[in-house]
Amino acid sequence: MRTLCVVILAVMIVTVTSVPPRRHIKRDPVCAKRDLTCEERDLIRNPIRDKRDLIREKRYLICEKHDLIGEKRDLIREKRHLICEKRHLIREKRDLIREKRDLIRETRET
Repeated sequence: MRTLCVVILAVMIVTVTSVPPRRHIKRDPVCAKRDLTCEERDLIRNPIRDKRDLIREKRYLICEKHDLIGEKRDLIREKRHLICEKRHLIREKRDLIREKRDLIRETRET
């Protein structure tokens, strides 16, 4: 009988000491994570609002991208126009050089 009581007492002691005490479970999982920044906490707490903000920002960036593409096309057009003008001026310069050479030859001959 004594051994039975000792065994039961030993089992009770082992079970009581092996079970960890219950911790207070916080409802908000963010509170348990202290290393998060305020922005990260807001992202976790308000994912829908933040998703809408991100979509709005993405749309704005897409519009800005299209504006930049349009400006780039305008600059390319302007560059092509300047290249054509440069070629035209080079032709005119060559023509003037030829005329000058012809005039020099004529003056030497006479």
